[in-house]
Amino acid sequence: MLIDIGYDIELALSAPTALIYLLRVHPNREHDLQGSEGFQVQPALDAREYFDSFGNRCGRIQIPANVSTVRLTDRARIYDSGRPDPVNYGAYQYAPQDLPEEVRYPMDFSAWFEVYLGGQWYTFDARHNTPRIGRVAMAMGRDAGDVPITMTFGPNSLTRFEVTTDEVTQA
Repeated sequence: MLIDIGYDIELALSAPTALIYLLRVHPNREHDLQGSEGFQVQPALDAREYFDSFGNRCGRIQIPANVSTVRLTDRARIYDSGRPDPVNYGAYQYAPQDLPEEVRYPMDFSAWFEVYLGGQWYTFDARHNTPRIGRVAMAMGRDAGDVPITMTFGPNSLTRFEVTTDEVTQA
């Protein structure tokens, strides 16, 4: 199946601000994109992209004093198998002290998350409690602190936040 994805995020600013964003399709799903992403920053500011220690594509923008709003938008089409999240009802639940060292770390809230069961990772969705389809990861980390949509280092207000995820139907 094909999914049209995108967002329109706008921040109001009252002072020079550094902005970090994690808004691009995660590199492990880039091969599923059906063309390039249409990522834009308005006004046109210098966005310097880099990869963090989790493999996320991040960007940094230094917003000058004369800019009062910044708008980040993206539109893309991505392929998804349409298969629901795998479920293993017989997976072994480890006691915390028996977890492998590489999966032991503090965790924070999330709408969907992965849990290490029976020697592998499984996806769970606390909002729906049922296997879902069409997940498009943008960033991965241990908790919300590792994967903010945007992180600003100055006063700001979120004035627009629109997200698009629409299955493409055949005409």
